[in-house]
Order: sequence, then structure tokens, then C-alpha cells
Amino acid sequence: MIRYELLEDTSSILFGLESEVKILFSAILLQPYVFTSRPKVELLYNRAHEKIYSYPFKLVPREWIGLFADLSLLLAWYDYSASSFDAAIACLDRALIICGAVNCRIDSYARIIQASHSEIKNLKFVQSLTRGKTLPTSMTLLPAWFVDQESSFNYTASTFPKIIYPVGSLCETEDADSIDHLCLFQMYLDRFRMSHRGPAPLVWKKFASSWPAIKLWNDPLYLLNQSQDGTRLVPVEIGSSYVSKDWTQQLMTFKSFLVDYIITQSHAPQEQDQPLSTGYLAEFNLFVIMPYLRRDITVPDLVYANIMPADLDYNYRHVSEEIMPIINTWFGPKGTISPLHTDPYHNIFTQVVGYKYVRLYPPQPALAGQSMYARSACEDSIDRSNTSKVSLENIDNKEVRAEFPDFPWDKGFVETLLGPGDVLYIPAGWWHFVQSQTISFSVSFWF
Repeated sequence: MIRYELLEDTSSILFGLESEVKILFSAILLQPYVFTSRPKVELLYNRAHEKIYSYPFKLVPREWIGLFADLSLLLAWYDYSASSFDAAIACLDRALIICGAVNCRIDSYARIIQASHSEIKNLKFVQSLTRGKTLPTSMTLLPAWFVDQESSFNYTASTFPKIIYPVGSLCETEDADSIDHLCLFQMYLDRFRMSHRGPAPLVWKKFASSWPAIKLWNDPLYLLNQSQDGTRLVPVEIGSSYVSKDWTQQLMTFKSFLVDYIITQSHAPQEQDQPLSTGYLAEFNLFVIMPYLRRDITVPDLVYANIMPADLDYNYRHVSEEIMPIINTWFGPKGTISPLHTDPYHNIFTQVVGYKYVRLYPPQPALAGQSMYARSACEDSIDRSNTSKVSLENIDNKEVRAEFPDFPWDKGFVETLLGPGDVLYIPAGWWHFVQSQTISFSVSFWF
């Protein structure tokens, strides 16, 4: 079935590929029995993987992305047929992360993943009967010291940053259900449209407090269950921030990330070894890997407002209706940082678990002569022009302040502390710095 699905799209997949790759891929698909050609599939899979990483990510030809996604499907089918169910799931997770869900045959991926997980559970059940042992639960996947002490994440903080210049709000009431927020938000945007100025940030307290995720995502056992006992792969950023010299990315199981970088770092007794670096599951659509989590949230109707035209002084990027809104999740321990940067989208940023501090600056500094000190467009072969050189986590460091004397350190910004259920509107082009004050789980909606 899967092989025939691939055959239907052969012409579009082959377009633009190198000639020897076309010949090899055609030979694979036209095999009378696809199971006889695994070495050739692996050869082409490795070639496609190599090609993808030879380009800056935004410049990777779509043909190589599509080829890698489809070959991953074939390899996963081999693994499933050979009862290598964990390997099948890992292969498809890797493709979803590298290629993105849009480029993958999601229905076919989901069928193999679900079937593999069912087989894994059946095998464990049979083994437990044979050995006379009880079937292990998700609780056994967590450190014993954590299970004995905690049933949820402990995200209390001794102190929070003092808010001096708070982000504005359209209403003070916390009864979100009694207000037409979209209507108020649209009126707010229209006022700025009439004045030819861009909108400013807004905050809604407790806007998403009725989401099931507010409670459920604070439970590590629930998250393990939704990630098939923590076996699903996720891309984790390792290091203090994406502009740090020590920054890197690793694919790891969700269980490894949860135990090593969330639970151990935030809850472990003093005698426990602590991780050397910060791990952050950042800017990733976790619902692709853990689809049932999607039932725990609701897309805020604010994203359907008629936004400002794209003729202002920032580079707004339109989100097509087919993929609008672009949803990403952000999950990490206390201390994770998104350095001061801008995005080309409007953003409804929703805090689910824990607390985050956000500082925001307008697209252009308020006073003449001030500078945001944007990085180079070709720094380390990556366009970092949307990110500032200023490290706001070192705001009290005199040497840092002296290095960037024209930066608006103490004025010209607004700030907020987001807690569970709070929503922040970040207009496209606004500079923003984000720092978690506790264990934190957030969802962003770009539109």
C-alpha cells in the first residue's frame, strides 16, 4: 500500500534531483517486491540525509526533503515488518522533525506509529505474563526519589522580577468567558490602523485558564503516557541560548529530556548529579509527535483578527490560510532564554505551566541615537539579523552595558510576568526577550 502511494507521486519527487538519484529511486519503487531492496533504500536515505545537511535549512531543495520523508516511510515499513517497532517509530519521528509534517505522509506515518506502539504494548504484556511480573507503568520510568515526593512539577519561585513598565491590557476582569475578546482586540487593531502606527503588545490574564492543559501538562506521568512511554523523539536545544558558543541540538527520547533536563535539574536532591547544560524543547510543534496533546488546548480566536497591512517598517510575513496559525511549543526548566529578537509574524503567546518574564521593545527605538544592536545577516553562515547582540540576562553587568552604550537599558520597553493561563500578544517586528522563572510550558500561535 505504502509503495503504491509513493509510485503515484514519483514524477513530483524526482523532479529536480540528480540523475543518479533518479535512477536509484526509480529502481527501488519499481522492484517487484520492495522488501528485496533495503540496502538500496538505505543508500539513498543516507544520500538524502547528507544532502539536506549540506544546505542552510531554509535553502534545502524541496525535492530532497520529499525524498527523505518518503524513504523514511519505506525504512519504517521494513522495521515494522521485521518487528523492530521502536526503530520504526524512531525513523518516522526523525523524518517528522527534519522534514516537517507538511512534507510527510502523515496518515501513513500515523498508521505505522500506532500499529508499532500497539505491538510494543502487546509484547510487554505477553512478557509480563510469561515472567510472572506485573506490567510496568509510566511511573516506573521516572526516578524513584521523584515519584516518592512529587505528583506534578514544582514550579514555585522564591522571587520574580519586579514589573516597572507593564504591558497594557484591554480589560481587567479575569472572567474570560464573559467578554468578546476578539471584538475588543479588533477594535484595538483598527485604532492603530487609522493612525498609521503599528499595534503595541497586550496581555490577557487567565485567558486560557479553562484549558485542560493547564492541569494535565503539569503532570509528568500524563506527558509520558502521551509520548508512548517517553519513546518518541524530540529535538532539544542544548546550551544557554541559540546564540551561545556552546549551543547545539540533539534528538533524544522525550523520556530522556523529561528526566535529565526537567525533573533532575529542577527537583533532584542536592546529592544528585545535575546536567551540565540547559536543555530546551523550543519552537517545535510537539503535537506532530504527541497528537493527543492537541485536545488539551484551543486555538485562541484572537488569531482570526483582521491584522495590520504589511506596509509598516518591519518585514511581516503572511501566514497562508492552509497552515494558519503556525503553532509551536516551548518546554524547559527554569532559566531557559530566548535572546532579544524579532519575528515576522504576529504572536499570541500562551503560558500553560509555570512562569515566564517577557521584555518587549518597539521595532524602532523610542529615542533618536538608540540602537538594538542587531547581529549580522551572515553570522556563522546563519542569518541572525533578527537577533540583538545585547544579552539582557546580564542587564546589571557594567561591562555589558559599556559594550552597548546606545541600547535602551532602562526605558523604552514594556514587560510582563506570564503565569498559567495568561496570554500575551506580541506584534510582528517587536523585539522581545523571554526568560523562564520556573519550569515552563508555553504555546505560541503565529498568524
